[in-house]
Amino acid sequence: MKMLLIIPLIYCAASTGASAQTGPDHAHDHHATASQHAHSATPAAADRWQSDQPLRLGMARVRAASEALAAQPPQAIDAEQVRTVAKDIRAAVDTIFAECKLAPEPDAALHPLLAALIGASHALDADPNNLQPKQRLDSVLERYSELFVDEGSATP
Repeated sequence: MKMLLIIPLIYCAASTGASAQTGPDHAHDHHATASQHAHSATPAAADRWQSDQPLRLGMARVRAASEALAAQPPQAIDAEQVRTVAKDIRAAVDTIFAECKLAPEPDAALHPLLAALIGASHALDADPNNLQPKQRLDSVLERYSELFVDEGSATP
């Protein structure tokens, strides 16, 4: 049975301000260009975006989940452990979607990272004997540290 993965493109409780655009056209434009922003809007190391506490906590949970997969030899990890890691990743991403508050540009850069995390977690859950999705987790964590200031993540 094939599962359809629906990834919510929720605007992470956007910050408000005098210059913030509102209305349906802005929401459409914001999400239509999310992946463009993620690749084209890479700030210099000194200009990385500030993360908020929900984002930092959620990404710390993702790091812990990724480390749990690396803590043992692949043959020593059982399917239930992998499915638990996948569930932890999805819960962390759900919390980030629900609680983070970022300005539009960093929010747009974050969405493709969260989508990749959801995809990796579903792949781990679907085939817990294949740990290839861990590479995606590591890539997302690396990209996150390039884009956001977070004391818990490795700095570029």
